[in-house]
Amino acid sequence: MTALPTRDTPFYLLTPPQNVRVMNWALRDDPWRAIPAVILGLTAAIGAGVVSQNVWAGLLASLAVAISLWRTWLPIAYEFDPRGVTQIALRRRRLISWLALGDYHFTPRGVLLYPRGELNWWNAAAGLFVLWSGRQEAIVQIVEYYLGSRLLLEESSRS
Repeated sequence: MTALPTRDTPFYLLTPPQNVRVMNWALRDDPWRAIPAVILGLTAAIGAGVVSQNVWAGLLASLAVAISLWRTWLPIAYEFDPRGVTQIALRRRRLISWLALGDYHFTPRGVLLYPRGELNWWNAAAGLFVLWSGRQEAIVQIVEYYLGSRLLLEESSRS
């Protein structure tokens, strides 16, 4: 008897997985990638101040770098539940429903969730990357249950 991968198993035959909550903090969880990004950003900001010979330009560039790298230095929690994926940063919650997600890709470090729509460079850049944080199996199960099953049904209905 051949075992079907979870993504190919009909949605109604599976029991819903448990909700998953992970904490991602790039400086702690992935320092080999986060620290060089922060150093490069700070170097660019200092360089902007030196080249312009204006302290305010350097401070403004530093602020822009800090804002653009917020996912690197700020701890972020992610909750996976039946409604979708909730991103929590500084007590601010942002829900991304399963219907707003168009595809996903598992990597050795985490899962990349793509927004719905045609997969192009711009959509890929707007994707959400969540590190495993020791919960790989639980995240795989919940993503395949809610998103993988829906994508499979959509794909089969188009055929």
